[in-house]
Amino acid sequence: MDVAAAAGVVGGFLQVVFDKYYGSKLEQWAARSGLHGDFLSLKNQLHMVRAMLEAGGGGNAPHNDSLRSLIVELKSAAYAADNVLDEMEYYRLKELVEDTSGRDGGAPSSSARQVVGRILVPAPLLSNPFKRARTGADEALQGQGADTDTPNFDQDAMSSKIKSISCCLEQIAGMVRRIIELDKLVSMASLGHVQPEVVRTLLRKIEGKRFLIVLDDVWVSSHWEKLCGPFSAGMSGSMVLVTTRQRKIAKAMGTFDSLTLHGLHDNEFWAFFLQCTNITEDHSLARIGRKIALKLYGNPLAAKTMGRFLSENHEEEHWCKFLNRNIWELKQEPDDVMPVLLLSYQHLPLSLQRCFTYCAIFPRGYKFTEQELIFAWMAQGLVPTPGEDQTLEDVGKEYLNELLSCSFFHIIESGHYMIPGLLHDLAQLVAEGEFQATNGKFPISVEACHLYISHSDHARDMGLCHPLDCSGIQMKRRIQKNSWAGLLHLKNLRTIMFSASSSIWSPGSEVVFVQSNWPSTIRLLSLPCTFRKEQLAAVSNFIHLRYLDLRWSRLEELPEAVCKLYLLQVLNIKHCPCLLHLPPRIANLLNFEHLIADEGKHLLTGVPCVGNMTSLLLLDKFCVRKTRGFDIGQLKRLRNLRGLLKVQNLENVDGNEEAAKARLSDKRHLTELWLSWSAGSCVQEPSEQYHVLEGLAPHSNVSCLHITGYRGSTTPSWLASNLSLSSLEYLYLDYCSELEILPPLGLLPHLRKLHIVNMHALRRIGSEFYSSGQVVGFPCLEGLFIKTMPELEDWNVDDSNVFPSLTSLTVEDCPKLSRIPSFLWSRENKCWFPKLGKINIKYCPELVLSEALLIPRLPWLLDIDIQIWGQTVINLRGGCLEVSEINANTSSGPINAVLQLHWLKHVSSFHIWAQDSLSVHPCKQKTEPSACNSEHMVNSLQTSAEKVEVTGYGITDELLSAILENEICPSSLSISDCPQITSLDLSPLRSLKSLVIHNCVSLRKLFDRQYFTALRDLEVTNASSFAEAWSELLGSRYAEWGQVTTSLESLTVDSTLFLNSPLCAVLTSLKKLTIHSDFRVTSLSRQQVQALLLLTSLQDLGFIQCCNLHSLPSELHKIYTLKQLEIDSCPCVESLPNNGLPEKLEKLIIRGCNRRLYTGASMMGSTSTKVHLVDR
Repeated sequence: MDVAAAAGVVGGFLQVVFDKYYGSKLEQWAARSGLHGDFLSLKNQLHMVRAMLEAGGGGNAPHNDSLRSLIVELKSAAYAADNVLDEMEYYRLKELVEDTSGRDGGAPSSSARQVVGRILVPAPLLSNPFKRARTGADEALQGQGADTDTPNFDQDAMSSKIKSISCCLEQIAGMVRRIIELDKLVSMASLGHVQPEVVRTLLRKIEGKRFLIVLDDVWVSSHWEKLCGPFSAGMSGSMVLVTTRQRKIAKAMGTFDSLTLHGLHDNEFWAFFLQCTNITEDHSLARIGRKIALKLYGNPLAAKTMGRFLSENHEEEHWCKFLNRNIWELKQEPDDVMPVLLLSYQHLPLSLQRCFTYCAIFPRGYKFTEQELIFAWMAQGLVPTPGEDQTLEDVGKEYLNELLSCSFFHIIESGHYMIPGLLHDLAQLVAEGEFQATNGKFPISVEACHLYISHSDHARDMGLCHPLDCSGIQMKRRIQKNSWAGLLHLKNLRTIMFSASSSIWSPGSEVVFVQSNWPSTIRLLSLPCTFRKEQLAAVSNFIHLRYLDLRWSRLEELPEAVCKLYLLQVLNIKHCPCLLHLPPRIANLLNFEHLIADEGKHLLTGVPCVGNMTSLLLLDKFCVRKTRGFDIGQLKRLRNLRGLLKVQNLENVDGNEEAAKARLSDKRHLTELWLSWSAGSCVQEPSEQYHVLEGLAPHSNVSCLHITGYRGSTTPSWLASNLSLSSLEYLYLDYCSELEILPPLGLLPHLRKLHIVNMHALRRIGSEFYSSGQVVGFPCLEGLFIKTMPELEDWNVDDSNVFPSLTSLTVEDCPKLSRIPSFLWSRENKCWFPKLGKINIKYCPELVLSEALLIPRLPWLLDIDIQIWGQTVINLRGGCLEVSEINANTSSGPINAVLQLHWLKHVSSFHIWAQDSLSVHPCKQKTEPSACNSEHMVNSLQTSAEKVEVTGYGITDELLSAILENEICPSSLSISDCPQITSLDLSPLRSLKSLVIHNCVSLRKLFDRQYFTALRDLEVTNASSFAEAWSELLGSRYAEWGQVTTSLESLTVDSTLFLNSPLCAVLTSLKKLTIHSDFRVTSLSRQQVQALLLLTSLQDLGFIQCCNLHSLPSELHKIYTLKQLEIDSCPCVESLPNNGLPEKLEKLIIRGCNRRLYTGASMMGSTSTKVHLVDR
């Protein structure tokens, strides 16, 4: 391992160790326990070593073998120091839980000296710092893990241990400092300051010239302006190309979008690899070479590095050795790939170096999530103590994003990351055996501290698991306990991860945690398999454990041993369907932050005294009970809660004083708060509920608030006169059944969504709801939802300017509501709903909208959905210029609705499903409406909907005429499922080119021959009288047919009745005719065949799904213009016409027909070169 990298690893770790306990409560406890002097000595040594490595180590560390050895020793001592500090913190928390300080007056007990460890260093070892450091670090860990009971504190042993480690750190750090200082003197004597001369030379070369300068591998951007200064001397059109490994630098420096460089494509890289290795494509070593090339990920520098070794010897045995080796294991020159990547690593801060190095534990190509990695970093103490407004997880996210910005990680899919192949090799290089992924093969490095164990036959032989056959019968366990000996002697072991490979996850597999005397130094234990409760008893000895992962286990309950892991921060029990409860004493985990469980599985709800878990960050649900340990006062000390908190069963809170014990106002990190009383609960009087809610005032940072089941008649002061929720964006008031007046919610400056639902006592919404004085009411409100208000009669708005941002309005199930705010005007001639885009009104039978819903001032309106019930009047006119869809539905009851439509030029879809008829006023006086936004209105008038759809059994002739008379001017019109329509007039549709009529069984009359003849495309299905009506429209006497021409080019019908001579004679432009789904026709009559021959421009003829058609027209060959014939799903047609097909036919398409037809068509296709047969 490179010395600089080693210094970075140790420096980063020491920084975390120092920051973790600096200024913490641990120092106070140490003073109380008689260890204050020893603690300060150890802290000072850590501080000194960290500062020394930052100043002289890192990327500038000299390449000195002696220094490298010292840094290795320093790492061992650092681990020992971290273990000691961790143990002290463990006993401090244990004392708090068990109240030992109160029992002993602050004096720790002394009953388990052998468990805590022995670090008493013999005097002769002090003369040899190398030997002493190694011995001290090892002995600091001896004896740990030998007892499954929770160890007790021994003051003398701890003091001796701290003094020995401090001495180690001081001696080794002194030697490191002297070597670095000597190296710096030599470096400064041999290097000059040449930068100014380089700049002057550069200026002379580029002045007055057009240039291209490449700045390769830029790492800093702080002096970018100064660096670019000389470049201004060049000619216009000059360019500076910058390459960097950091996205933030590319963003800061670039004037164009940055480009991400990936590896070479496979073919290009293979050609370059052949060149580097001096072989050809047909060489006998090419097969092995391709396998080696795959490990280089398209990196040219990696190919150059590997090629230098492979080109030396073209023997197969030599190449096979490199096939099984990693590139980072090769001895490399300064310009090879690993030294270059190492520079990227050394530019990282020490804290990020250590975090990246930890990723060496993962196998190559491993996909990890953000949470998985950050919690692993937290468990190892790699994330420093955050500031007041941050958590460890927040800092971890910053680290992850920084490494992502520097391209050390790649996002491969949603929520998953991966380390690129060569950077994974770099992590292995700088880790130098400390991190190891193994499939059970030994040996494991004695320096290994972090293990990732994947499943294999080797792992099974190690005793990791035993197989079960498919029937569930247990087979003989192949446990070789001796093979664990190597693992059990890894005294610095801090991580054990078992893989989640398919073989481990297979049904019937079971991992057996055999040994109980593991080193207690483990910080992270990931066992995502089926462990039994008794096998987890060993975890009680892991006093340093911070992350326990039991995903996918079949445990029904956790052992009590978990409740003694006082340093535990994260417990992952996701996908554990049998685990329905947590042990009650888990509340003793004062350091606990995260419980990761399946969504909707609120396990902490059943834990008494959850308030003891003062570090807890997430508690999504808390149910108040009148039982000790479940009172609302449990929330008092949970000041770090963030995200969502649901407080339920508030009927069990006795008054304002008890409610105030929750101290919700102190929880500044909560963003979503639910306060709810149980439905139907009558335990509390409404006045008492008011006082309870008054005492539950949240912090002003809450952005989403739900209040459910509240029975008070007024809202609390913090939601009324003393409105303090300045950050509130979402407010839900649900089942507040006795609330008689709404608070002044219009004063909330950032409110975006407001739901008022199930308020049975509210009769009026008045001016108090909006604002006071000159303040704009609801300045940011986008969605207003008023639902299920059985007593609401009046909704009034004064002359204030309110709802300037409202885009969606929903009013549902308000049976007594007769008035809502006018959309039309205000005295100041301002709009109340200038941005309203969606209106949804349902089940409001008393609501009269004839004067209220006049909306010429809604230029943004895109959707109206009104379900009519009772005596509802609907006016849609004026400024509804961009309504795209109108839905009007009724359920039952008498209908007397008026639908006024005017200037609806952008409407593309009308769906009217009224069971009874609608009265329609088409607004014949077409005066141009005024608008709030005149410029927007003018632009709206210039365009209209291209395609309009009219649907529903509520569409009548009168309503259809009103729709079509509103100057919508579409090019395409579809009328479907309108059984009440009897006539159709196309005269208002001057631009209509395409018409679809479907399921209009009563349509018998057509008007305005001019616009029917202008159609280009016509489709008519299930409208049996349309053919007759069309004939009547075009002319009643044969003499008139010759005077009529049409522009129709495509006709699709479901009846051969359209094939009549008077009609076909005028279809002179028809190019495509499709007879689709005519189930009655068996063959065309002689008159129909003659009519077919009148289509003199026909090029495409199709018979589709004519199930009873037995034969094709015999005169088909006389349609000389026909180029394509399609026969689809006509099973009764067995042959082509005896007289053959037209000479110009180019394509015959047969699909889903009789096999005999295929045979005949195949023979015709083989004898005629003019026919292209397609059998699809």
